Amino acid sequence: MNIPRKHVNDIINHFINNTHLTTKISVYNPGENDRTLLDDDCVLMVIEGYISLVREKDGIIMASFEGPYIIKICSSGVFNKMRLSQDSNFSYITCRRSDFYQYIGEKDLWYSLVQILEYSTWQLYSKIEMMTHGSVYDSVKFYLGKLNSQPALCQKENVCQYIVVRTGYAKSGVMAILNELRKGGYITIVRGKLTGCTKLPNKF
Repeated sequence: MNIPRKHVNDIINHFINNTHLTTKISVYNPGENDRTLLDDDCVLMVIEGYISLVREKDGIIMASFEGPYIIKICSSGVFNKMRLSQDSNFSYITCRRSDFYQYIGEKDLWYSLVQILEYSTWQLYSKIEMMTHGSVYDSVKFYLGKLNSQPALCQKENVCQYIVVRTGYAKSGVMAILNELRKGGYITIVRGKLTGCTKLPNKF
Protein backbone atom coordinates (compact mmCIF):
# COMPACT_ATOMS: atom_id res chain seq x y z
CA MET A 1 0.00 0.00 0.00
CA ASN A 2 1.49 3.33 -1.08
CA ILE A 3 1.46 6.59 0.85
CA PRO A 4 -1.56 8.63 -0.33
CA ARG A 5 0.64 11.61 -1.21
CA LYS A 6 -2.01 13.46 -3.22
CA HIS A 7 -4.39 13.45 -0.26
CA VAL A 8 -1.63 14.44 2.16
CA ASN A 9 -0.65 17.33 -0.09
CA ASP A 10 -4.27 18.43 -0.54
CA ILE A 11 -4.74 18.81 3.22
CA ILE A 12 -1.34 20.36 3.96
CA ASN A 13 -1.71 22.91 1.15
CA HIS A 14 -5.09 23.96 2.51
CA PHE A 15 -3.59 24.59 5.92
CA ILE A 16 -0.47 26.35 4.63
CA ASN A 17 -2.71 28.80 2.80
CA ASN A 18 -4.86 29.42 5.88
CA THR A 19 -2.64 31.52 8.12
CA HIS A 20 -5.37 31.89 10.76
CA LEU A 21 -5.23 28.20 11.69
CA THR A 22 -1.59 27.17 11.54
CA THR A 23 1.64 28.37 13.01
CA LYS A 24 4.46 29.52 10.76
CA ILE A 25 6.57 26.91 8.98
CA SER A 26 9.25 25.72 11.41
CA VAL A 27 12.29 23.45 11.18
CA TYR A 28 12.85 20.68 13.70
CA ASN A 29 15.82 21.32 15.97
CA PRO A 30 16.92 18.10 17.79
CA GLY A 31 16.84 18.41 21.56
CA GLU A 32 14.99 21.71 21.52
CA ASN A 33 11.38 21.04 20.64
CA ASP A 34 11.05 17.27 20.21
CA ARG A 35 9.05 16.75 23.42
CA THR A 36 6.73 19.68 22.76
CA LEU A 37 5.90 18.43 19.28
CA LEU A 38 4.81 15.04 20.64
CA ASP A 39 3.18 16.18 23.89
CA ASP A 40 0.94 19.02 22.79
CA ASP A 41 -2.62 18.62 21.52
CA CYS A 42 -1.79 19.53 17.94
CA VAL A 43 -1.76 17.76 14.61
CA LEU A 44 1.76 17.69 13.18
CA MET A 45 2.05 18.25 9.42
CA VAL A 46 5.49 17.39 8.05
CA ILE A 47 6.13 19.40 4.90
CA GLU A 48 9.56 18.16 3.84
CA GLY A 49 12.22 15.94 5.30
CA TYR A 50 12.47 12.80 7.38
CA ILE A 51 10.95 11.99 10.79
CA SER A 52 11.39 8.96 13.05
CA LEU A 53 9.55 8.09 16.26
CA VAL A 54 11.68 6.26 18.84
CA ARG A 55 10.35 4.26 21.79
CA GLU A 56 11.97 5.80 24.84
CA LYS A 57 12.34 2.64 26.93
CA ASP A 58 14.60 0.81 24.48
CA GLY A 59 15.46 3.18 21.63
CA ILE A 60 13.72 1.10 18.95
CA ILE A 61 12.38 3.11 16.03
CA MET A 62 8.64 2.45 15.88
CA ALA A 63 7.79 4.48 12.80
CA SER A 64 9.47 6.69 10.23
CA PHE A 65 8.07 8.86 7.47
CA GLU A 66 9.25 11.10 4.66
CA GLY A 67 7.40 14.36 4.20
CA PRO A 68 4.89 15.36 3.22
CA TYR A 69 2.97 13.45 5.88
CA ILE A 70 0.58 14.09 8.77
CA ILE A 71 0.84 12.53 12.24
CA LYS A 72 -0.96 12.91 15.57
CA ILE A 73 -4.31 13.11 13.77
CA CYS A 74 -5.89 11.16 16.61
CA SER A 75 -5.33 11.94 20.26
CA SER A 76 -3.27 9.14 21.80
CA GLY A 77 -1.12 8.67 24.86
CA VAL A 78 1.24 6.54 22.79
CA PHE A 79 3.21 9.64 21.81
CA ASN A 80 4.03 10.25 25.48
CA LYS A 81 6.20 7.13 25.35
CA MET A 82 8.14 8.24 22.30
CA ARG A 83 10.66 10.84 21.24
CA LEU A 84 11.88 12.06 17.89
CA SER A 85 15.16 10.56 16.69
CA GLN A 86 18.21 12.79 16.64
CA ASP A 87 18.60 12.29 12.89
CA SER A 88 15.07 13.51 12.15
CA ASN A 89 15.31 16.51 9.85
CA PHE A 90 12.10 18.13 8.69
CA SER A 91 10.05 21.28 8.29
CA TYR A 92 6.53 21.38 9.66
CA ILE A 93 3.42 23.26 10.69
CA THR A 94 1.07 22.46 13.55
CA CYS A 95 -2.62 23.03 14.19
CA ARG A 96 -4.76 22.51 17.26
CA ARG A 97 -6.62 19.23 16.81
CA SER A 98 -10.06 20.78 17.38
CA ASP A 99 -9.38 23.46 14.74
CA PHE A 100 -7.97 20.83 12.41
CA TYR A 101 -11.16 18.76 12.41
CA GLN A 102 -13.40 21.79 12.16
CA TYR A 103 -11.52 22.99 9.07
CA ILE A 104 -11.56 19.49 7.52
CA GLY A 105 -15.34 19.56 7.83
CA GLU A 106 -15.70 23.09 6.46
CA LYS A 107 -13.63 22.28 3.37
CA ASP A 108 -15.06 18.76 2.97
CA LEU A 109 -11.64 17.09 3.13
CA TRP A 110 -12.93 13.97 4.84
CA TYR A 111 -12.13 11.62 1.95
CA SER A 112 -8.49 12.71 1.92
CA LEU A 113 -8.29 12.34 5.69
CA VAL A 114 -9.76 8.82 5.56
CA GLN A 115 -7.15 7.80 2.98
CA ILE A 116 -4.36 8.97 5.30
CA LEU A 117 -5.87 7.22 8.31
CA GLU A 118 -6.32 4.03 6.30
CA TYR A 119 -2.65 4.07 5.32
CA SER A 120 -1.53 4.78 8.89
CA THR A 121 -3.72 1.96 10.21
CA TRP A 122 -2.33 -0.45 7.63
CA GLN A 123 1.23 0.50 8.58
CA LEU A 124 0.51 -0.04 12.27
CA TYR A 125 -1.26 -3.37 11.66
CA SER A 126 1.59 -4.63 9.46
CA LYS A 127 4.17 -3.81 12.11
CA ILE A 128 2.18 -5.38 14.95
CA GLU A 129 1.53 -8.51 12.89
CA MET A 130 5.21 -8.79 12.03
CA MET A 131 6.42 -8.20 15.60
CA THR A 132 3.97 -10.60 17.25
CA HIS A 133 3.79 -13.47 14.77
CA GLY A 134 6.80 -13.09 12.51
CA SER A 135 10.29 -14.56 12.59
CA VAL A 136 13.54 -12.63 12.33
CA TYR A 137 13.43 -13.22 8.59
CA ASP A 138 9.87 -11.87 8.38
CA SER A 139 11.09 -8.67 10.04
CA VAL A 140 14.08 -8.38 7.72
CA LYS A 141 11.84 -8.96 4.70
CA PHE A 142 9.32 -6.37 5.93
CA TYR A 143 11.94 -3.65 6.35
CA LEU A 144 13.76 -4.47 3.13
CA GLY A 145 10.49 -3.91 1.31
CA LYS A 146 9.87 -0.68 3.16
CA LEU A 147 13.39 0.58 2.53
CA ASN A 148 13.27 -0.41 -1.14
CA SER A 149 10.07 1.60 -1.62
CA GLN A 150 11.84 4.81 -0.53
CA PRO A 151 14.84 5.54 -2.81
CA ALA A 152 15.95 8.54 -0.76
CA LEU A 153 16.25 6.34 2.33
CA CYS A 154 18.18 3.69 0.41
CA GLN A 155 20.85 6.27 -0.37
CA LYS A 156 20.95 7.50 3.21
CA GLU A 157 20.63 4.42 5.42
CA ASN A 158 22.95 1.52 6.16
CA VAL A 159 20.56 -1.34 5.47
CA CYS A 160 21.66 -3.53 8.40
CA GLN A 161 21.55 -0.67 10.92
CA TYR A 162 18.19 0.45 9.55
CA ILE A 163 16.70 -2.96 10.37
CA VAL A 164 18.47 -3.42 13.72
CA VAL A 165 17.24 -0.14 15.24
CA ARG A 166 13.67 -0.92 14.21
CA THR A 167 13.55 -4.49 15.50
CA GLY A 168 16.00 -4.75 18.38
CA TYR A 169 17.45 -7.91 16.81
CA ALA A 170 21.17 -8.65 17.05
CA LYS A 171 23.25 -7.21 14.24
CA SER A 172 24.90 -10.59 13.62
CA GLY A 173 21.53 -12.28 13.00
CA VAL A 174 20.35 -9.58 10.61
CA MET A 175 23.67 -9.61 8.74
CA ALA A 176 23.52 -13.39 8.34
CA ILE A 177 20.12 -13.12 6.61
CA LEU A 178 21.22 -10.20 4.43
CA ASN A 179 24.34 -12.11 3.34
CA GLU A 180 22.30 -15.16 2.35
CA LEU A 181 19.83 -13.02 0.40
CA ARG A 182 22.73 -11.32 -1.34
CA LYS A 183 24.31 -14.68 -2.25
CA GLY A 184 20.96 -15.79 -3.67
CA GLY A 185 20.80 -12.71 -5.88
CA TYR A 186 17.70 -11.32 -4.16
CA ILE A 187 19.31 -8.09 -2.97
CA THR A 188 22.28 -5.93 -3.89
CA ILE A 189 24.17 -3.99 -1.24
CA VAL A 190 26.95 -1.55 -2.05
CA ARG A 191 28.91 0.04 0.81
CA GLY A 192 26.17 -0.86 3.22
CA LYS A 193 23.40 0.70 1.11
CA LEU A 194 20.57 -1.25 -0.50
CA THR A 195 20.84 -0.72 -4.28
CA GLY A 196 18.60 -3.49 -5.55
CA CYS A 197 15.85 -5.79 -4.28
CA THR A 198 13.86 -8.40 -6.20
CA LYS A 199 10.88 -10.43 -4.98
CA LEU A 200 12.06 -12.02 -1.75
CA PRO A 201 11.37 -15.69 -0.89
CA ASN A 202 8.55 -16.42 1.55
CA LYS A 203 10.75 -18.53 3.79
CA PHE A 204 14.39 -18.33 4.81
